[in-house]
Amino acid sequence: MLPNRAMAALVLPAALLLGGTPARTLPSTDGEDLIQRLCLAGFQRAFDEAGERPPVGMGAFTCRCLVQRIQDGQGLSPAREQCTTEASRRFRVLMKG
Repeated sequence: MLPNRAMAALVLPAALLLGGTPARTLPSTDGEDLIQRLCLAGFQRAFDEAGERPPVGMGAFTCRCLVQRIQDGQGLSPAREQCTTEASRRFRVLMKG
């Protein structure tokens, strides 16, 4: 089982990067790549801190989902919530709570 703090911390680096600026103002390829890399780093760090190993592909799936939803104009918090839920279901990860 994955602790809530690990899943909640998935995209903190992306939130710090965006600092309230809509993602659509970032240059498309560069902005997407940077958000993706920061998201993946935060994802791995959260699992490391929880002493867990994420399922193969879960980080990439979750971070791609986040980038896509932000591109579609969704706010960071709702995007994070929805992507976390989708990843949990797809990879059958149960969150403690």
